[in-house]
Amino acid sequence: MKRIIFKLTAVAVMLGFAFNSIAQCPNSNIQYGVSNAPSTVGVLTSLSSCMYGGEYRLVNNMQAGSLYSFETCGDTDFDTQITIYDALTGANVAYNDDFCGVQSKVTFTSNGNPLRVLINKYYCGSQSSCMTLKTTRLTGPPENPCNDLLSLSCGSTGTYSLDGLGAWDPIGSMSNGSEAVYSFTPTSSGVHIVSVTNSSSYVDLFYNDWECSGEASWLFLDNISTSGANVNVNLTAGVTYYFLIDDVNISLSSGTISVTCPCISLDYEISVNEWEISEWTWAVDIM
Repeated sequence: MKRIIFKLTAVAVMLGFAFNSIAQCPNSNIQYGVSNAPSTVGVLTSLSSCMYGGEYRLVNNMQAGSLYSFETCGDTDFDTQITIYDALTGANVAYNDDFCGVQSKVTFTSNGNPLRVLINKYYCGSQSSCMTLKTTRLTGPPENPCNDLLSLSCGSTGTYSLDGLGAWDPIGSMSNGSEAVYSFTPTSSGVHIVSVTNSSSYVDLFYNDWECSGEASWLFLDNISTSGANVNVNLTAGVTYYFLIDDVNISLSSGTISVTCPCISLDYEISVNEWEISEWTWAVDIM
């Protein structure tokens, strides 16, 4: 009798481990309705008051770079799981079970694509009773880096500390980490050396000579590792240039940027009038 109890207990433990090792529910639920994500930051919004287990809500109007949460907290109809898939790519975005008691809540940063927000009864099952699905836009998109524009001059050094998502993903960039922008107006024309140091992974260096705005206006210069880099750029005196440092991931990167200006060679030509020399010598002789 003890041996039988021991075997049943072992089976129960193994089953529990198997269930806990499974992550998100499969993207096979049935669609129930369409909603737009809220545009206002910090407002808890109900998307549906009657989502069955085994259904999903299509959610549009997601804003890239914004942090969102989806939840069933506060309802008690059944034990929920929330699984979110990108409606365009099919990629799994987020998953949660039991964030608030037996109810669920997920938090993630949007890439702007519409979503399938799946509701399931634990474990990945169906349930024909109403569950309320709510969402909150927790933050707005990252701030335009041009709002914190910094200036450089010959020989000066600017610093940066980049962490989290960025506002832009310029052509040639490897990712969309946060950015820092610097302005520089050369006093002489010629080849300038832009030196960048970097503490972690990679950052991308871009520049342009017309404006600080948008992700399509930047010209790629270099992809810079922790070894740093010196980049030669031909600049024209009096023109304002903008240099953009873009982190390739959302992990912290910090470093410096400086510009070395070309050396100026000055040639002086001294012309002395013979009459002036003679007159000066004569005057000295009299004194």
